[in-house]
Amino acid sequence: MKVFVYGSLREGGPLHHYYFNKNLFCGKARTAPGYVLFDITNGAFPAMAKSADQSQVYGEVYEVDDSLLAQLDRAEGHPHFYCRTEILLENSETVFAYLLPLEDIIGYPKVGDGDWLPFIVKANQKSKNEIDKWFI
Repeated sequence: MKVFVYGSLREGGPLHHYYFNKNLFCGKARTAPGYVLFDITNGAFPAMAKSADQSQVYGEVYEVDDSLLAQLDRAEGHPHFYCRTEILLENSETVFAYLLPLEDIIGYPKVGDGDWLPFIVKANQKSKNEIDKWFI
């Protein structure tokens, strides 16, 4: 089965190397319109939710077996935190992704373009610049 990842599990994210290797990678992907991404932990990891607007989320798709899916479920807190849900990709493929209910994340900062990695790099650079002002 295939899983869409959009945050810390993406290549370049802090959890990626614990679960995935290049043999499992199916490709980069974008959700169909109707999904939104929020920064719910001040830069630690994001949350995706279904949305009535036409937003899309960028990520990657991986082929996983039942054993790896169970590991991902534990890592994502399924079903008590994130819920593994079937979603639709822009290419009309149906895959699994880990979502939170929209009502649980309204009010957190929205990742406007739906792409977590550039967002977090930019946020980390802002933090680094603030620190550098004081120590350099």
